[in-house]
Amino acid sequence: MSNPYIGLELVNNSGDVAFVTQYVNYSKVLVEFKESGIGKWVQLGGAKMGNFRTPRVHICMERLMNCGAVATVIDCSSATQAKVLFKKSGSIVLCQISNFLRGSVVDRLHPTVHNVGVLGGLPTKYKGKHIRSFSVWKGMLSRCYGNYKEKLAPSYAGCSVAQEWHFYPNYKEWYDNNYVEGYEVDKDILSLNGLYSESTCCFIPPELNKLLIDSEIHRGKYPRGVYRHKRDGKIIAQCSDPSVGKQVWLGYHDNVTDAFIAYKAYKEFVIKREAVSYYLKGKISRGVYEALLQYT
Repeated sequence: MSNPYIGLELVNNSGDVAFVTQYVNYSKVLVEFKESGIGKWVQLGGAKMGNFRTPRVHICMERLMNCGAVATVIDCSSATQAKVLFKKSGSIVLCQISNFLRGSVVDRLHPTVHNVGVLGGLPTKYKGKHIRSFSVWKGMLSRCYGNYKEKLAPSYAGCSVAQEWHFYPNYKEWYDNNYVEGYEVDKDILSLNGLYSESTCCFIPPELNKLLIDSEIHRGKYPRGVYRHKRDGKIIAQCSDPSVGKQVWLGYHDNVTDAFIAYKAYKEFVIKREAVSYYLKGKISRGVYEALLQYT
């Protein structure tokens, strides 16, 4: 015996037409909307009086989120929530339907920082300010993958970040486990391959880091440490020395090459002297100390 309610036409208060396609009991019937073909479970008594809403989302409905990833509805059995699948990353998120329609659902596995960095769901701010590890991580990615990296400093050309550090939680774990108050991250002491990674990076005092920085962006037409005297036009060499707190005069030279050789020799002397001092005070590790003694 056929159920008399199957095929019953219902019209809700918004004027949308639906038909009963499945009857379980008077409190649970499945209706299918004529225009969209979307199915929805309703109470028959209320539905007869138009008291059922037109679904705002449906299975397989796709929308581009503000984070740049496409989300697909895979479950919308709830009136207010939906499960969506981000196909590219494979992550599944339970979200408010209103957020899905606004495009504000975030895929925590989608690379949102310079198209390579993945936040992984971790917060980036604390009490309204960026967490230090996040700021350093973002700056690292900016130097390697930002559009302005070569303008920032030619020395960043060709630099990269290890794949595991594209994932912010991995970087944060390393940062938090190794951070020394006031110290800065350096990638060039332990290795010269231009790679930011757990095996090539270390924390060093900012004064030591400043001594090692190759300031190409401010160099001009002469090598670092080499200048032409404004008054007499002669070639001179000088080098910063933290022990005296100023540039040390290294004399006049007949040509740029000789001036640079003088600068380079003094710079190596200063770095090795400072390495010994910092190591004896326990301010740098043995690995950093030994690497600095090989500085050329």
